Amino acid sequence: LVDSPYVGPYAATRLYLMDNIPVNVAVNGDFESRWNEKPAPNAEPDWLPLGQRGWNWWRFPSSQARIWTDDTQSHGGKCCVAMSESQIDSCLLTQWRTDVNSRYRLSFWAKRTDDNSGGGLGFVNIRLKNGKGGWIDDGSAIRCDITKEAIGKWAQFSIIFTTPDRDDGVWVHPMFCPPRGQRPTSTLWIDDVTLEKVCSIPRRRVSQSDYAEKTLK
Repeated sequence: LVDSPYVGPYAATRLYLMDNIPVNVAVNGDFESRWNEKPAPNAEPDWLPLGQRGWNWWRFPSSQARIWTDDTQSHGGKCCVAMSESQIDSCLLTQWRTDVNSRYRLSFWAKRTDDNSGGGLGFVNIRLKNGKGGWIDDGSAIRCDITKEAIGKWAQFSIIFTTPDRDDGVWVHPMFCPPRGQRPTSTLWIDDVTLEKVCSIPRRRVSQSDYAEKTLK
C-alpha cells in the first residue's frame, strides 16, 4: 500500500502516526506572543498587521471586517483571535516554511456564537507558495470547514495534506475565514493552531498538493 501512488501517502501517514509523535512547527499558534503593529515578514502589500507575532489579516478592498486579539474567550492561555462583521471576504493568515513532498497536519480550535442564519460557520484554506514567495496554486483546494460542533463551545478540527515536490521549497499559508455576510452579532474565534509534520514521502510517489484528509476530534 505504501508504494501505491494513490493510497501510499495515506498509508504512510497512518503508519508513521502509530509509532511517532509529530513535532509542531507552527509559530505563535496560541496567540500568546503579542508583537508590534508591523506586518509579519514576507507579508503581501495588502495584509494588515494583527499585533501578534507572525500573523496578519486581510479584508476585501473597501469592505468591512473586524479581526482582533480577544482576551475573554481563549481556549488555552490568555488570548485567541476573534473575527466578526465580515461583509464580503476576510481572513486571519500566516506563513510557515515546510519540507517538500511531506505530509502535514494542521489542527486548530474554533468556537462560534451561532449558525449565522445558515450562511456558513467559517473555514480554513491552505494555500502554497514556492521558496521565493510566489503563489504555486490558483486558489487552494485544501480546505477544512468549521461545523456546528463549534457553536457555543470550543471544538478541534484538523486536516492532513501533502506538500508538492519542488526544488525551491514550499511555504504553507493557513487562511482562517469567517463566512461572507457575517452579522455584527456573530463571531468566530480561533485558537491553538498547530502544524505538525507527520511523514516524508519519497519523490516518486507524489507530485500533487491536493490530497487532503479532514477530521473532527
